Amino acid sequence: MPDKKKTTQERILHAFVDLVSAHGYEGSTTRAVADAAGVNEVTLFRHFGDKASLARAAFKAFSPEADLAAYDPAVDASDPAKAASDLCRCLIFVRDTLRDHPMLVNPVLRDLARRIGRGLDRDVVPDPAFRVIQQALAKAKPVLRPEVDPVATSLSLLGLVVIYLMEERYLPSPEIANGDRLFAAALRPLILWKPEQ
Repeated sequence: MPDKKKTTQERILHAFVDLVSAHGYEGSTTRAVADAAGVNEVTLFRHFGDKASLARAAFKAFSPEADLAAYDPAVDASDPAKAASDLCRCLIFVRDTLRDHPMLVNPVLRDLARRIGRGLDRDVVPDPAFRVIQQALAKAKPVLRPEVDPVATSLSLLGLVVIYLMEERYLPSPEIANGDRLFAAALRPLILWKPEQ
């Protein structure tokens, strides 16, 4: 049953995401999307033009780019423990933001983003999340081990967050029950700890 509190465009976009998540892009006809949104197919075409334009609009509508761009990863690099805690808080923020935007974590939808990518801004995919992590690592640089490569480490940490979300969503297991602990454990080897720590 369509949610009448949402605008027609919002209902169509949500229906599209739900159907593509369940049936793939090819298996989600515009007629099925319109039916799920509680509108006729002509209304869908009037709002979005065609299926590819609808897909691009869905990625833009559900992109966390603004949330990620507004986030300032404050990292106190005066103390290794504080820096580790702040870096962990940054990963938790990225995790929670991506969790609220499942289009970026769902493998079917990510594949669709790559296929229709010509019409998408590059930042619709997880580049903004990568930049947040990279900024946090740059601020933590005084307490990071010298061999830490910021690009490779940012990609690795973003990968950990995405895998965590996929596991949490599709294959829940006790090993991923406490993401905060996993993030802290992944960050610990990156830090130059004082001898007594």
